Amino acid sequence: MNGGNNRGRGRDYGKSRDREMISFAEATEDEEEVTLLMVCDPKEETQKNLWYIDTGCSSHMCGDRSTFSELDETFRTTVKLGDDSFVSVQGRGKVKIQTKLTFVQSISDVFYVPNLKTNLLSVGQLQGKGYEVIFKDGLCKIQDCNLGLIAKVTMTANKLFPLLIQHIEPNHSCFSAQEIGLARLWHYRYGHLSFGGLQTLQQKNMVAGLPAFDVPSEVCADCVIGKMPRDSFPKGKA
Repeated sequence: MNGGNNRGRGRDYGKSRDREMISFAEATEDEEEVTLLMVCDPKEETQKNLWYIDTGCSSHMCGDRSTFSELDETFRTTVKLGDDSFVSVQGRGKVKIQTKLTFVQSISDVFYVPNLKTNLLSVGQLQGKGYEVIFKDGLCKIQDCNLGLIAKVTMTANKLFPLLIQHIEPNHSCFSAQEIGLARLWHYRYGHLSFGGLQTLQQKNMVAGLPAFDVPSEVCADCVIGKMPRDSFPKGKA
Protein backbone atom coordinates (compact mmCIF):
# COMPACT_ATOMS: atom_id res chain seq x y z
CA MET A 1 0.00 0.00 0.00
CA ASN A 2 1.46 3.36 -0.93
CA GLY A 3 0.81 6.97 -0.10
CA GLY A 4 -1.06 7.75 -3.31
CA ASN A 5 -4.78 8.34 -3.64
CA ASN A 6 -7.18 5.54 -4.34
CA ARG A 7 -10.54 6.92 -5.43
CA GLY A 8 -12.22 3.56 -6.09
CA ARG A 9 -14.35 3.97 -2.95
CA GLY A 10 -13.66 7.62 -2.29
CA ARG A 11 -10.95 6.82 0.26
CA ASP A 12 -7.43 8.05 0.67
CA TYR A 13 -4.85 5.49 1.75
CA GLY A 14 -1.43 6.24 3.22
CA LYS A 15 1.42 4.50 4.97
CA SER A 16 3.78 6.17 7.40
CA ARG A 17 7.50 5.59 6.88
CA ASP A 18 8.12 5.87 10.60
CA ARG A 19 5.75 3.16 11.77
CA GLU A 20 3.46 0.52 10.40
CA MET A 21 -0.17 1.57 10.18
CA ILE A 22 -3.38 0.69 8.46
CA SER A 23 -4.98 3.68 6.83
CA PHE A 24 -8.68 4.07 6.28
CA ALA A 25 -9.60 6.80 3.87
CA GLU A 26 -11.35 10.02 4.55
CA ALA A 27 -14.90 9.92 3.27
CA THR A 28 -16.63 12.44 1.12
CA GLU A 29 -19.89 13.92 2.38
CA ASP A 30 -22.06 11.41 0.56
CA GLU A 31 -20.11 8.51 2.14
CA GLU A 32 -20.56 9.60 5.74
CA GLU A 33 -22.64 6.56 6.68
CA VAL A 34 -20.01 4.17 5.34
CA THR A 35 -17.20 5.92 7.19
CA LEU A 36 -19.00 5.65 10.51
CA LEU A 37 -18.47 1.91 10.31
CA MET A 38 -14.75 2.49 10.36
CA VAL A 39 -14.83 4.62 13.53
CA CYS A 40 -15.04 3.40 17.11
CA ASP A 41 -18.45 4.85 17.95
CA PRO A 42 -19.29 4.15 21.63
CA LYS A 43 -23.00 4.62 20.88
CA GLU A 44 -23.10 1.53 18.70
CA GLU A 45 -23.42 -1.94 20.16
CA THR A 46 -20.71 -4.39 19.31
CA GLN A 47 -21.96 -6.83 16.68
CA LYS A 48 -19.86 -9.82 17.60
CA ASN A 49 -20.88 -12.12 14.77
CA LEU A 50 -21.18 -9.52 12.03
CA TRP A 51 -18.21 -8.83 9.76
CA TYR A 52 -18.12 -6.27 6.97
CA ILE A 53 -16.31 -7.19 3.76
CA ASP A 54 -14.14 -4.15 3.13
CA THR A 55 -11.93 -3.23 0.18
CA GLY A 56 -10.50 -0.26 2.08
CA CYS A 57 -8.67 -1.94 4.95
CA SER A 58 -5.51 -3.95 4.53
CA SER A 59 -6.03 -6.34 7.46
CA HIS A 60 -8.87 -8.20 9.14
CA MET A 61 -9.83 -6.47 12.40
CA CYS A 62 -11.87 -7.44 15.45
CA GLY A 63 -12.58 -5.60 18.68
CA ASP A 64 -13.68 -8.50 20.88
CA ARG A 65 -10.89 -10.30 22.74
CA SER A 66 -13.07 -13.33 23.51
CA THR A 67 -13.57 -14.00 19.79
CA PHE A 68 -9.95 -15.04 19.29
CA SER A 69 -8.93 -18.68 19.61
CA GLU A 70 -5.26 -17.69 19.39
CA LEU A 71 -3.80 -14.25 20.03
CA ASP A 72 -0.22 -13.00 20.02
CA GLU A 73 -0.47 -10.03 22.37
CA THR A 74 3.16 -9.07 21.81
CA PHE A 75 2.24 -7.82 18.34
CA ARG A 76 1.77 -4.05 18.19
CA THR A 77 0.99 -1.58 15.44
CA THR A 78 -1.28 1.42 14.83
CA VAL A 79 -4.54 1.85 12.97
CA LYS A 80 -5.68 5.15 11.50
CA LEU A 81 -9.45 5.53 11.43
CA GLY A 82 -11.68 7.48 9.10
CA ASP A 83 -11.83 10.46 11.49
CA ASP A 84 -8.00 10.76 11.46
CA SER A 85 -7.72 9.39 14.99
CA PHE A 86 -5.35 6.55 15.83
CA VAL A 87 -6.00 3.40 17.84
CA SER A 88 -3.54 0.79 18.95
CA VAL A 89 -3.54 -2.79 17.74
CA GLN A 90 -3.04 -4.96 20.82
CA GLY A 91 -2.41 -8.28 19.14
CA ARG A 92 -2.79 -10.48 16.09
CA GLY A 93 -4.31 -13.94 15.97
CA LYS A 94 -6.90 -16.42 14.73
CA VAL A 95 -10.67 -16.48 14.92
CA LYS A 96 -12.40 -19.86 14.70
CA ILE A 97 -15.66 -19.99 12.77
CA GLN A 98 -18.15 -22.73 11.98
CA THR A 99 -19.58 -23.16 8.50
CA LYS A 100 -23.00 -24.46 7.52
CA LEU A 101 -21.47 -27.90 6.98
CA THR A 102 -20.19 -27.84 10.59
CA PHE A 103 -16.60 -27.46 9.46
CA VAL A 104 -14.37 -25.45 11.76
CA GLN A 105 -12.22 -23.00 9.85
CA SER A 106 -9.83 -20.24 10.88
CA ILE A 107 -9.58 -16.60 9.91
CA SER A 108 -5.87 -15.95 10.41
CA ASP A 109 -3.84 -12.76 10.87
CA VAL A 110 -6.72 -10.86 12.46
CA PHE A 111 -5.77 -7.62 14.23
CA TYR A 112 -7.15 -7.17 17.73
CA VAL A 113 -8.28 -3.54 18.07
CA PRO A 114 -9.90 -3.17 21.52
CA ASN A 115 -13.37 -1.60 21.45
CA LEU A 116 -13.60 -1.56 17.66
CA LYS A 117 -17.35 -1.74 17.17
CA THR A 118 -17.36 -3.25 13.69
CA ASN A 119 -15.47 -6.36 12.63
CA LEU A 120 -13.79 -5.98 9.24
CA LEU A 121 -12.79 -8.56 6.64
CA SER A 122 -10.08 -7.25 4.34
CA VAL A 123 -10.62 -8.08 0.67
CA GLY A 124 -6.91 -7.64 0.01
CA GLN A 125 -6.00 -10.07 2.75
CA LEU A 126 -8.54 -12.63 1.52
CA GLN A 127 -7.09 -12.43 -1.97
CA GLY A 128 -3.59 -12.72 -0.53
CA LYS A 129 -4.66 -16.03 1.04
CA GLY A 130 -5.77 -17.33 -2.36
CA TYR A 131 -9.50 -16.59 -2.18
CA GLU A 132 -11.33 -15.06 -5.11
CA VAL A 133 -13.55 -12.11 -4.18
CA ILE A 134 -16.07 -11.01 -6.82
CA PHE A 135 -18.31 -7.95 -6.63
CA LYS A 136 -21.07 -8.01 -9.24
CA ASP A 137 -24.76 -7.11 -9.51
CA GLY A 138 -25.09 -6.15 -5.86
CA LEU A 139 -23.49 -9.35 -4.62
CA CYS A 140 -20.12 -10.23 -3.14
CA LYS A 141 -18.96 -13.81 -3.62
CA ILE A 142 -15.98 -15.34 -1.85
CA GLN A 143 -14.69 -18.50 -3.52
CA ASP A 144 -11.97 -21.03 -2.79
CA CYS A 145 -10.33 -23.03 -5.57
CA ASN A 146 -10.83 -26.28 -3.64
CA LEU A 147 -13.88 -25.68 -1.46
CA GLY A 148 -15.91 -23.73 -3.99
CA LEU A 149 -18.26 -20.96 -2.89
CA ILE A 150 -17.48 -19.86 0.67
CA ALA A 151 -19.93 -17.00 1.06
CA LYS A 152 -22.41 -14.94 -0.93
CA VAL A 153 -23.36 -11.57 0.54
CA THR A 154 -26.04 -9.18 -0.71
CA MET A 155 -25.25 -5.48 -0.71
CA THR A 156 -27.33 -3.42 1.72
CA ALA A 157 -29.09 -0.14 0.93
CA ASN A 158 -26.08 1.82 2.21
CA LYS A 159 -23.77 -0.14 -0.10
CA LEU A 160 -22.19 -2.37 2.54
CA PHE A 161 -21.57 -6.11 2.52
CA PRO A 162 -22.28 -7.54 6.01
CA LEU A 163 -21.43 -11.20 6.57
CA LEU A 164 -22.87 -13.04 9.57
CA ILE A 165 -20.32 -15.52 10.92
CA GLN A 166 -20.81 -18.09 13.66
CA HIS A 167 -17.84 -17.93 16.00
CA ILE A 168 -16.56 -20.88 17.99
CA GLU A 169 -15.54 -20.21 21.58
CA PRO A 170 -11.84 -21.01 22.25
CA ASN A 171 -12.69 -23.78 24.75
CA HIS A 172 -15.22 -25.46 22.48
CA SER A 173 -14.81 -29.24 22.43
CA CYS A 174 -15.25 -29.40 18.66
CA PHE A 175 -11.70 -28.10 18.15
CA SER A 176 -10.32 -31.61 18.57
CA ALA A 177 -13.20 -33.41 16.91
CA GLN A 178 -14.19 -31.22 13.98
CA GLU A 179 -10.96 -29.57 12.84
CA ILE A 180 -11.42 -31.22 9.48
CA GLY A 181 -10.33 -30.38 6.01
CA LEU A 182 -10.57 -31.36 2.40
CA ALA A 183 -10.74 -35.11 2.97
CA ARG A 184 -13.93 -34.91 5.03
CA LEU A 185 -15.44 -32.34 2.67
CA TRP A 186 -15.04 -34.63 -0.36
CA HIS A 187 -16.18 -37.57 1.75
CA TYR A 188 -19.47 -35.71 2.27
CA ARG A 189 -19.71 -34.55 -1.34
CA TYR A 190 -19.49 -38.12 -2.60
CA GLY A 191 -22.15 -39.52 -0.31
CA HIS A 192 -19.74 -40.77 2.38
CA LEU A 193 -17.51 -42.66 -0.03
CA SER A 194 -14.61 -44.31 1.81
CA PHE A 195 -11.39 -42.34 2.05
CA GLY A 196 -9.61 -45.17 0.26
CA GLY A 197 -12.04 -44.81 -2.62
CA LEU A 198 -11.49 -41.07 -2.70
CA GLN A 199 -7.73 -41.55 -2.80
CA THR A 200 -8.12 -43.94 -5.73
CA LEU A 201 -10.17 -41.34 -7.61
CA GLN A 202 -7.53 -38.72 -6.87
CA GLN A 203 -4.51 -40.85 -7.78
CA LYS A 204 -6.05 -41.89 -11.10
CA ASN A 205 -7.18 -38.32 -11.87
CA MET A 206 -10.75 -39.50 -12.26
CA VAL A 207 -12.30 -36.39 -10.68
CA ALA A 208 -11.41 -32.86 -11.78
CA GLY A 209 -10.44 -30.67 -8.85
CA LEU A 210 -10.10 -33.48 -6.30
CA PRO A 211 -6.89 -32.60 -4.39
CA ALA A 212 -4.46 -34.90 -2.64
CA PHE A 213 -5.24 -35.26 1.05
CA ASP A 214 -4.31 -37.07 4.24
CA VAL A 215 -6.83 -39.51 5.64
CA PRO A 216 -8.21 -38.05 8.90
CA SER A 217 -7.82 -40.10 12.06
CA GLU A 218 -11.36 -39.34 13.24
CA VAL A 219 -14.13 -41.75 12.29
CA CYS A 220 -17.14 -40.32 10.47
CA ALA A 221 -19.97 -40.54 13.01
CA ASP A 222 -22.64 -40.59 10.30
CA CYS A 223 -21.00 -43.60 8.64
CA VAL A 224 -20.83 -45.47 11.95
CA ILE A 225 -24.51 -44.82 12.66
CA GLY A 226 -25.50 -45.82 9.13
CA LYS A 227 -23.76 -49.20 9.47
CA MET A 228 -25.33 -50.10 12.80
CA PRO A 229 -27.79 -53.03 12.74
CA ARG A 230 -31.37 -52.11 13.47
CA ASP A 231 -34.22 -54.13 14.88
CA SER A 232 -37.14 -54.61 12.55
CA PHE A 233 -40.34 -52.74 13.26
CA PRO A 234 -42.87 -54.85 15.14
CA LYS A 235 -45.71 -56.07 12.98
CA GLY A 236 -49.12 -54.81 13.95
CA LYS A 237 -51.87 -57.19 14.76
CA ALA A 238 -54.50 -57.65 12.08
